[in-house]
Amino acid sequence: MDDLEFRRRCYSNPQDSKPDFLEKMAEDENARFFAHELRIFDSQLAQALATPVPEDLADKILLQQSLHQHQRFRSVSKPMLAMAAALVLGIAISAQLWFFNDTNGLAKEMLAHVYNEPQFLQVAHNPPAETPQDKLNSILASFGAQCKGEIGTILHVSYCDIVGERGMHLVLQGSKGVVTVLYAPTSIAEKPQRIADQRLHGELIPVQPQQGNLAIIGEQGEALEPFKQRLMQQVQWQI
Repeated sequence: MDDLEFRRRCYSNPQDSKPDFLEKMAEDENARFFAHELRIFDSQLAQALATPVPEDLADKILLQQSLHQHQRFRSVSKPMLAMAAALVLGIAISAQLWFFNDTNGLAKEMLAHVYNEPQFLQVAHNPPAETPQDKLNSILASFGAQCKGEIGTILHVSYCDIVGERGMHLVLQGSKGVVTVLYAPTSIAEKPQRIADQRLHGELIPVQPQQGNLAIIGEQGEALEPFKQRLMQQVQWQI
């Protein structure tokens, strides 16, 4: 018997007791060592297979697999859930902006601008120590306007990009939260337009004569007419 045939038979049955198999082992020390190693392994395997299996082993294995899959799902699902939440929020805001028939054109863009700067919707919780009246006058002067009197508690005022042009973002303290006033100096609406969605409401007002547009936006339930009257009375839009 050659070595290849001996190894093949030894793999298939290390306990082979046929004469030619035993003769090869007696004649060849390497063959004898090889068969001895496989017989030890075969014996250990038989002992392992003879060990009684716990009755609940299958349930424990299934439980372990379930826990492992749950951990993997949690590790993967956190960023996925965050992305999904951001997507849902974006869709909700888009729906608010685009599906209200009474909010069109420039008014819609003004409302979108408010949502795009959410930090200014929260400033009512931390009002500044001093009213930045001087800053308001400086910004208005650059647009050829001036404020002649009090228009309310100013929480924030700055330049900002509105509908592709340099405008003004003014935030006043309201009774329900903040009131946002946006000024676009060159975009002209033909007539006043109502601004509304599920959270905010307001009005887009053409500033005459041909001085751009003013948007006044506040939380639902906020009375905006007093703010409109003060802005129209106290701000001179052409100097």
